[in-house]
Amino acid sequence: MYNHSASSQTRVLLGRWMVALVLLLLSGCASGLGSGGAPAIPIAPDAVATGPGSSNITVAQNSPGIGGTGKQDGKSPGIGGTGQAAGTPGIGGTGIIGTITGFGSIFVNGFEVDYAPDLAVAFKDRTMRPDALRIGQVVEVVAEGSGNRLRARRLSVRHEVAGPIEKVDLARRTAYVFGQRIEIPSGVISAVNGSRVISINDLAVGDHIDVSGLRRTNGVIAASRIDKTGPGETAVLRGRVTASGPNGFSVNGMHIDVLPGGRPATLGSGQDVQIIGTASGGRLRARRISQLAARPFAGQVKRLSVEGYVGRAISGGVAIGRIPITQLPARARIQAGERIILDGSVNTRGSFAPTRLRAPQVKLHFRGEPRRNLNLLPAPPRRQVAPAPRPPVIRRTPPPVYRAPPRRPVR
Repeated sequence: MYNHSASSQTRVLLGRWMVALVLLLLSGCASGLGSGGAPAIPIAPDAVATGPGSSNITVAQNSPGIGGTGKQDGKSPGIGGTGQAAGTPGIGGTGIIGTITGFGSIFVNGFEVDYAPDLAVAFKDRTMRPDALRIGQVVEVVAEGSGNRLRARRLSVRHEVAGPIEKVDLARRTAYVFGQRIEIPSGVISAVNGSRVISINDLAVGDHIDVSGLRRTNGVIAASRIDKTGPGETAVLRGRVTASGPNGFSVNGMHIDVLPGGRPATLGSGQDVQIIGTASGGRLRARRISQLAARPFAGQVKRLSVEGYVGRAISGGVAIGRIPITQLPARARIQAGERIILDGSVNTRGSFAPTRLRAPQVKLHFRGEPRRNLNLLPAPPRRQVAPAPRPPVIRRTPPPVYRAPPRRPVR
């Protein structure tokens, strides 16, 4: 006999089991699906998800960002052109101290240095355009690039002294400005407008001159260019503080007049400075006192090219100008007082270890303005005009000459 109640219970139990199985399967699928139906990916604890509308890139925190600036999170940005890494005090570029020997761009220490036409060139207490640079001027250049072709980032003209002439010795070809002795070779003195070269005989006491050159080991300035300027021009003196006290200080033996409060508190004997001011009654009154860095270019370059005279460093080693040399190039033979160019690298501590030694171009020839000046460009050739044709020669037949017939003899 068929048991209807037992069959009904069996069907109910089977239905419950099937419902439970379906619910179990649905629960497992839901746990493996994200909101979009894609497999869910666990998010790392150090990652931040981007919001809607973004590129859905996760950015790891506390890691360097990637981009054009190289800026690190929480660090200061790098300085463009210096080779400085973001967040680190790195060094880069090439520093050049030397004499302009030619134009095209400018040629200094054998390097051809390009520049932007609107680059501001530091000149005394003002700036000027690069087309005002002249052969024979000593310049300081911070440039970037490799090889012998560079591009200037900063450029300044360096004067060892500028002021009124106190004395001229024609026989020894020397002059004195603010007590500084200046050697004047022939062909380096330019007229007031830079248009022509003048003789030392054209210099007189009281004339204001700007002197570019390099100092010898005895402090004498070997001039490479002298510009005769007008009265009242800005005065300059560059050198070392030789005395310092409560009543003032001296630079290379020249007493400097300073207004109250105009002297830097950290100024002391032995420090290199540049004084910019005005000359009055044979004295120099300072308007600006610049304390020069002990390391060339304040240690912000990794290559260095320096022209100067070989001398002894304060530490007892060899120096070129005021820059100590930690190591000379292999098989280099130099003598004290010799004028040379040294090229090499500068480490992070500012030590200069040159790898190349060269002889500079000491004899400079310039004729006033540089070649790029339009006044010195060769005159255009004259247009050849064909000569006017000569008028034709008219040959006229002379009139006939009447000749009387010969007379017959009379019989």
